[in-house]
Amino acid sequence: MAAVLDQKDAAAKNGSQVDEQIAQATSRIRAHDLAFGGLVLLALVLAYTTAMIVLDRYLNLPAWVRGAALTGFGAALAAAAYLTLFSPLRRRINPLYAAKQVERTIDDPKNSVTGYVDAQEKGNLNPTVKAALASRAAKAAAEADVNRAVDHRSLLYLGAVSVAFVLTLVVLFFVFRPAQFSSLVGRTFVPFSSGDIVGQTQLTLTKPDPAEPTITTGQSITVGVYVAGKVPKADAPDKVRLLVRHNPNDPNYDELPMVPAQGATNRDWELRVPDYLVQNGFWYKVAAGDAVTPEYKVTVRSLPLFTDFQTTYEYPKYLRRKPETTTDPVVRAYRGTTVTLLAKTNREVRDGLMVIEPGNVRTAGVPVAGRPDSLQFVFKVTESGKYRLTFTAANGERSADPFARSSPRRPMPPRS
Repeated sequence: MAAVLDQKDAAAKNGSQVDEQIAQATSRIRAHDLAFGGLVLLALVLAYTTAMIVLDRYLNLPAWVRGAALTGFGAALAAAAYLTLFSPLRRRINPLYAAKQVERTIDDPKNSVTGYVDAQEKGNLNPTVKAALASRAAKAAAEADVNRAVDHRSLLYLGAVSVAFVLTLVVLFFVFRPAQFSSLVGRTFVPFSSGDIVGQTQLTLTKPDPAEPTITTGQSITVGVYVAGKVPKADAPDKVRLLVRHNPNDPNYDELPMVPAQGATNRDWELRVPDYLVQNGFWYKVAAGDAVTPEYKVTVRSLPLFTDFQTTYEYPKYLRRKPETTTDPVVRAYRGTTVTLLAKTNREVRDGLMVIEPGNVRTAGVPVAGRPDSLQFVFKVTESGKYRLTFTAANGERSADPFARSSPRRPMPPRS
């Protein structure tokens, strides 16, 4: 009786050793399956991303093509996930298969492990036979290297393929530049809501502000731009350049190379537009690399100046003459006559000044209600001389040259 118990104890001890090796082999097989499935999915995603980025960059694929490709890729990815991940996880790993994997690492297994597992699966073993099989299997399992029970070469191959695609994407990242690469990735995975492919060079207009200014005749204007991404060389055909034309229907532009802005980074470029190109206004845009800004318009208006006059004379009472109104800015009146000079300008005005010589008599111009472009000057004639007019526009512009006119005093008529 004691001998039978000893055989059972020995069989149980040896069997537990074999079962432990089988369990470890089963765990490694499961881990291998998971790693294999994950690498398959990763390689598919990387391959699809690489292919779509390259094709879209050089063919500019329409949204429907990118959408159809993404749908097909999604179906293929789902099928691969089912076959390489979900299906293996649902299946039970056969212990006999695990035993064969363990025996692969033994020099001369003589089917000892698989024989024991097969006998265990069938059951109803004689204790003596079971003890003998367990002993043989335990000795063989002790020589096994479970770490070599699973062939991981397929993982190495898939890993190498994945690394190759990752390196390819890294190269594309630097070749296409971050902004363009990001836009291509977005177009690949969000085909219907992504915009156009971002260029390798991005331009942001910094001068003038606003981009469509109105300037005065004789005033200079400088165009500035910030260049992000790839900055073309100054002597390259696609250098940073200003394009100017004077007719929006003219396909031809005057092209002027821009220069780095002083005291700024090498990404800030600017150019003062030559006076001969300003003329009566122009349209302009900036180009560099594969980027072009929108086209803007610069409007040129004349200098602030007086355009029309209305002169009203109110004579002294003793002359018994009715008030007179003319459009001549030259004042001709008798001494003591009150003159109201209504001066119209080509701007909305804020204030004005009349200076009468001799005497340097100053008279302020008063804005006229309902006529934002006009000023009213009121003064009394005392002697012959001249006057000068200046004004300040509502936007701060000042009339460049004073408007000057002589003001001869008419000789007084004889008293009756």
